[in-house]
Amino acid sequence: MDRMQQEHLKIEWLRRQLHKWSNHCGVCEAQGLETNSHGLMECCGEESGAAKVLYEKIKKGIKFDKYSGCYWCGVPQDICSRWENNGQGKYRLIGEGSCQYKGVLISAILGIISGHSQVWDQWCRRLERFGVDLGSEAGLIEYLGKKRRFDEVESNNLAGEFCWITARSEKQMD
Repeated sequence: MDRMQQEHLKIEWLRRQLHKWSNHCGVCEAQGLETNSHGLMECCGEESGAAKVLYEKIKKGIKFDKYSGCYWCGVPQDICSRWENNGQGKYRLIGEGSCQYKGVLISAILGIISGHSQVWDQWCRRLERFGVDLGSEAGLIEYLGKKRRFDEVESNNLAGEFCWITARSEKQMD
């Protein structure tokens, strides 16, 4: 399989994961409860409380690097419905466009790590290898907003960590 096909498959996998997690609760999934009727922020479970608090902190504090995805949701501009290709390899805002996956990246990550202790432990080790100070929420938030390539698509660490964590979550459920 050539590089372009592999890149296309990775982007399509990301699209499927975004769609799945747009109305899916990682906290409830870990408990074997119904997960497809709500996301983290609509979860009524007690176990979701701490994740909701951190969600609000990340949402308010994250500043995405220039050209690292949608400034509102963090999704690559190639995928977010708020953006369109300008025909020159870059993207421009659509007038009254809105993000179809607003909040999905953050809520999926936090829901999964809240409910799956093994994924949380693996993620902590991963973040430490990248030099993220786990004792600092500000350090984590800064890291998540940094630019990162997703093959040929400009993206950020939030989207990259979403991909990593959702892949680990699927392995936990197998």
